[in-house]
Amino acid sequence: MSLSSPARALPLRTRRSLWAAVGVVVAVVALLLTAFQPLRADAATDPVGLLTSGTPDEAAVDSDRRSVELGMRFTAKTEGAATGVRVYQASSSRYATPRTGTLWSESGEALAIASFKPVRNAGWRTVTFSEPVELTPGRTYTVSVFAPNGRYAATNDYFSDAVSTENLRAPADAGVYRYGSSSGFPTSTFRSSNYWVDVMFVPGAATGPTPEPTPEPTPEPTPEPSPEPTPEPSPEPTPEPTPEPSPEPTPEPSPEPTPEPTPEPSPEPEPEPEPEPEPTTTPGQFPTRTSTGVPAGWTPSRTVTGNYTVSTAGAVVEDLRINDGTLVVNAPNVTVRRVEILGGSINNFVGPVCYDGLVVEDTTITRSTSQSTSGDWPALGTGGYTARNVEIDGLPEGFRVGGKGDCGPVTIENSFASVRYPDQCVDWHGDALQGYDGPALTMRNTTLEMIQSSSCGGTAPFFYPHSQGNTSVDIDNLLVKGGGYPFRLGMPGTVDGLKIVDGSWNFGPIDVKCSVLSSWDAEIVTLDADGQPVTVRDQACNTESGN
Repeated sequence: MSLSSPARALPLRTRRSLWAAVGVVVAVVALLLTAFQPLRADAATDPVGLLTSGTPDEAAVDSDRRSVELGMRFTAKTEGAATGVRVYQASSSRYATPRTGTLWSESGEALAIASFKPVRNAGWRTVTFSEPVELTPGRTYTVSVFAPNGRYAATNDYFSDAVSTENLRAPADAGVYRYGSSSGFPTSTFRSSNYWVDVMFVPGAATGPTPEPTPEPTPEPTPEPSPEPTPEPSPEPTPEPTPEPSPEPTPEPSPEPTPEPTPEPSPEPEPEPEPEPEPTTTPGQFPTRTSTGVPAGWTPSRTVTGNYTVSTAGAVVEDLRINDGTLVVNAPNVTVRRVEILGGSINNFVGPVCYDGLVVEDTTITRSTSQSTSGDWPALGTGGYTARNVEIDGLPEGFRVGGKGDCGPVTIENSFASVRYPDQCVDWHGDALQGYDGPALTMRNTTLEMIQSSSCGGTAPFFYPHSQGNTSVDIDNLLVKGGGYPFRLGMPGTVDGLKIVDGSWNFGPIDVKCSVLSSWDAEIVTLDADGQPVTVRDQACNTESGN
């Protein structure tokens, strides 16, 4: 009996042909599976909106400067999620940038909120929520922004009829607004206006889970893995529909952004998402003598008469009253808090050294019963200091910005200075703020005014000329009133949100070297009963002196 012959191995060429055929079959199966597989939730790559993405030529900057919430009512036509808010900023002033963007339910519940970063140029601004919010098709939502300084874009009659896209729909009269000192649910309408606030929407974000992939066929064992039918099968939908992380995520979405802490609570603290210190007055308002200085009802823990000297680095001086004397700062990094000075001043550059790092906050410097003279010291100087919520009232001189060779930069924010002609007026050259050999100056949300008599006139509420060795300015929201020229500036920098009280000057509203400025935004205003500006007209930068 003969043994059967062993089966012959297939030639290498034949084996390669067989595996090639198997590969073709697998590829066809994979293509069929892909063709009939439902769209995955993460298939969308970019959010879409309802409004145009280009520059809306018909959008005009509204002259309204009141604090306002502006938005758009809309419904989703398909399943998806809201991932953020965008708004068109028509003004180049950073104060035209809204503060927050919010998504509201039909009943006015805040579903998500995000914060904008102020910028100085016109264009679309977008913020992204920390988490996307799934929307129910057919249900009404509102997306809005809070603009504490107005200056919003508006187009009347845009929503006289409904506006619709493939994924979103805005009904007639979709544009809504609400006036108020803080963010709130907008419901009022005006002339079917569009305020150019839009939702960022990712369609398909609510799509169900992706089916499990069908196992690939394997006709024979193989030393190498068989081709996969799908490159990266995912058993569940991706939880994040937004393809990119937010450039400015808000750590904890809430109905209001958390205010930055201040050493002394203000009557109505203003939420400020930016790293810059927040205003201590009502949002959208300028400081007055009643909203600045020591708190209402404050009483000192100690009272002294005459000069009071601080010689310890890092010392904190608080709850002190000084009568007819100067607070002399002879050490660096001193904090002055809740101090009232009657007929005196604060000076950190009395001797040969300028002591930088001085912080003065919630402090009042005002006149006493003593006679004032044209030669009185400035109320607060000289350099290397930060003034927050400071009130200067009734003195011949206000803030001094000087000592450039020895002192550091100066920052003045949320403060009020009203200088007054002296009791003994001899060639008075007073200013609410004067730069003399001044270091770099930053001003935020501050009021400066000058009170003159028919026989005693000063220089200007703001005086930072080019002939006195000054440096540069960065000004945002400054209200000035009085003087020969209320605003005199000869140095480079940026000026935004300047308000000049109409007719308060002797010669003209401004004396500015306009060619050295990189930004200018100013208005002529009147003041309402609360001392707040009401726009009359824009003020162009049209002078070239600044001395």
